Amino acid sequence: SVGINVDAGTNAIIDVDVVKTGVDGDGADSTGILVSAGGNIAVDANNVFTDGVNSRGLSAVSLGGETIEISVSETVNTLGSNSTGIWAASDSSYIEVDANVINTAGADSYGVYAAGASVDVYVTDTVSTKGSNADGIWAKADGVDGDAFVFVDNVTTEGYSARGVTVLATGSGGDAMGVVHTIDTYTDFVSANNVGNAAGLTVGSYNGNAFAYAVEINTHGTNSDGVYVRGTTGTVKAYAHTIITDGAHSRGIFALSTSGAITADSFLSIT
Repeated sequence: SVGINVDAGTNAIIDVDVVKTGVDGDGADSTGILVSAGGNIAVDANNVFTDGVNSRGLSAVSLGGETIEISVSETVNTLGSNSTGIWAASDSSYIEVDANVINTAGADSYGVYAAGASVDVYVTDTVSTKGSNADGIWAKADGVDGDAFVFVDNVTTEGYSARGVTVLATGSGGDAMGVVHTIDTYTDFVSANNVGNAAGLTVGSYNGNAFAYAVEINTHGTNSDGVYVRGTTGTVKAYAHTIITDGAHSRGIFALSTSGAITADSFLSIT
């Protein structure tokens, strides 16, 4: 069963201390906080825990394409597959996610998934995922001039095709920027063939600027670039102080722009 379920025709405001669903994995389909609304959505929580498949920590969908603001001051923990920590989607408006610590431990369980016209994601401490296809943070802005921005301190993923941070701006003029301190992606223990597909930091903008900044990135597995930045007409910038990739076909920095300027720099890159 869902911990808190709100279905509002207009605005929805939720303020809660602790939400816990599922006991010893028996809580399938038991999202901690599930909210959909025709208007703005605001969720403020301290701790959210779920233990079961298909059980997101927080799930917020604005049916009217309005603003979504999610704040979790302490921890989000999910233990089942298909149980993303924070999931937010709005067709045509702004999304902001502010969190401290997010842990997921199942396949297809992202730390944060946010998709809207413009998106900001701030995680002041750690995002940790364990499972295949369990990205740390995935943020996408598809508004006409919608920007996508991610700031996170530490990200660790352990699983096939579990990318660290992905930031995309797919509108006609939005910028994309990813700023991280440390990213570690591990894939060896999952795949007998050491297949990775777990890039560290990926930033892309269709028609705006694309910026990637990191202090340290480590990837382990094939086809797992440290930093991948791509643009078309805008400026592309990639900087990481230290990058270590130890899998085949895994570049330290890959930067590409169709017609814009490119700047790529690293103090230490070991591949």
